[in-house]
Amino acid sequence: MTPAAVRKYYVVTVRGERGPVDRLEMKALLRDGEIQRSDRVRTATGRQLGSVVEFLADERSRDTADLGGLVPPAALDAPPMRQVSGRQRSSPPSRPAPRAARPAKSSGIWIAVVVVAALVVAGVLYAMTGGSPESAPPTVPPATQETPTPAVHDDGKANGDASPAAVGGDPPDAVAHPHSEATLTLTAPDPVPVPAKAPSPPAVDTTDPATWTALDIGGDIAGKGPEKTPDGTWSMTSAGADVFDLHDQFRFAAVPVSGDVTITACVTAMQATDRFDKAGVMFRADNSPGAATLFVNVNHAGIMQDILRTFVGQKSTCPFSEETAHAFPVWVRLSRHAGICTAWTSTDGKAWLKRGTHTVPALQGQLQCGIALCSHHGGVLTTAVFDQIAITSP
Repeated sequence: MTPAAVRKYYVVTVRGERGPVDRLEMKALLRDGEIQRSDRVRTATGRQLGSVVEFLADERSRDTADLGGLVPPAALDAPPMRQVSGRQRSSPPSRPAPRAARPAKSSGIWIAVVVVAALVVAGVLYAMTGGSPESAPPTVPPATQETPTPAVHDDGKANGDASPAAVGGDPPDAVAHPHSEATLTLTAPDPVPVPAKAPSPPAVDTTDPATWTALDIGGDIAGKGPEKTPDGTWSMTSAGADVFDLHDQFRFAAVPVSGDVTITACVTAMQATDRFDKAGVMFRADNSPGAATLFVNVNHAGIMQDILRTFVGQKSTCPFSEETAHAFPVWVRLSRHAGICTAWTSTDGKAWLKRGTHTVPALQGQLQCGIALCSHHGGVLTTAVFDQIAITSP
């Protein structure tokens, strides 16, 4: 007896198609997890046979003994399964078709109400603006326009046709004819005065040293300058014991400033008198010898340091000092922003080293901002040359 031919099927999974396989192979694949119960089964001709679990149940004529527990008996009695978004779901019982939505009876009435309201609002706006082209309402289609019939008086004349003589002269300006077209006159409100913008403070003149105040701090030390040289630089000469300790003695040229401010200067040359001689830019509370001060400076060897005194009676300190000598020219800078003072130095005027920030109550408000020079010898004069002086405010 010739054995019956084994039918081959294909299992369509989310990872691709498996097959051809027979029923027994399909059971093994299901047991090993290679296929899922919800995967679809088709014949070689493409006919869909349902899910794996449906197929196996049908093939065994609802006998689960050979399925090894892979298909529970409850699944055989369940209604046919269908694939919905990757999950099995029983086919729900058929529902009656929903009733067709009844058209709104009053939709046309509401549309008409909205159109009439829009036309009324447009007419009011048109009357209030005097019919100016810029604010004229949309034109009503000719089909909906109605030409009003002019009222007729006892004399047989329509409104607006009677001359002033016929009605007894010109009527008063404030009285309108009962049947005449109303006129609305709009009066522009008085202009609101705009406060004048506060004038900007005058720019600090850094081209003429004669506009600055120059004096010897701490006594007469035969200081001189600054004076403008033929090449545009400023030359200043000074003696002075020092800018340090409790009291200072030096030459100071400055201008009063307020608010946020930055002063920058380039020291191009300095005559040597002592290892502690100093030339640079300074913030100073006032011109007294013991005033609060911030002074970033360079000596004749190109060594830079900061001098800080926060209040009268305090000894000065050096918040930042270095022993590296730099070739002239060198640049020094002080800035004050939101009450915080910052010292800067540079060897090329482009890349700046931030040396430190200081909050000094005595250096709030108006202060003296300028250039300073000290020889560190009471009777010996030194000369320094300053260039590219700038005082700026944001």
